[in-house]
Amino acid sequence: MKLRITHFKADETIPVKEFLRNKKLVKYFNKETASSIVCVAQLLRDTPLDPFTPFYYGMGTIEYQDFGLEGIAELSRDPQSRRFSSRRYIEDAMPSVSPLSQFKVLYNMPLSFVAIEHDLRGDCAVTYTNAHSLLTQAAYAPTEHPVLIGASKVYGDGSVTSGFALIAKDELPPPEQIWGMEEPIELFHYLLERNHAQ
Repeated sequence: MKLRITHFKADETIPVKEFLRNKKLVKYFNKETASSIVCVAQLLRDTPLDPFTPFYYGMGTIEYQDFGLEGIAELSRDPQSRRFSSRRYIEDAMPSVSPLSQFKVLYNMPLSFVAIEHDLRGDCAVTYTNAHSLLTQAAYAPTEHPVLIGASKVYGDGSVTSGFALIAKDELPPPEQIWGMEEPIELFHYLLERNHAQ
């Protein structure tokens, strides 16, 4: 198993451009996607992947991400009544939204951009619940070769952590060892601790 965890503080610049073939894609990234690109690139630095390597990504809750929604809400209010105004929403709020914002709010963007960057065309899926769902997806991957798994978490303070592993099925922990892990990122901290203990 190869394992990598990265953490970036809220005010820290994520050096994602250093790890991209097409640097123009950065305009589509939120913190979670940028952190994921860096983490998986560091993990795979000396390990080329077969394009059909299965890849599974665990999406946890996002505690903080500023997508400019407060500005949109404010622009949608009638100045006198302070209530929502359809006219203001259409005339003022919607034109203020960058078309690129849609790429920053979709849950499958980290998986999609990692797959694009590493030319992954095999079985890919995003899980939206917990570490157990991510582990189950990897355990039932349609291959006997190692699979790529990943997860990220954006915290309330604006920091972000990403974890990725290239892991064989026989290296996956038994499900009973990870019961109670609500966030998929917890699986990577568990794998790191388990590796240090061995």
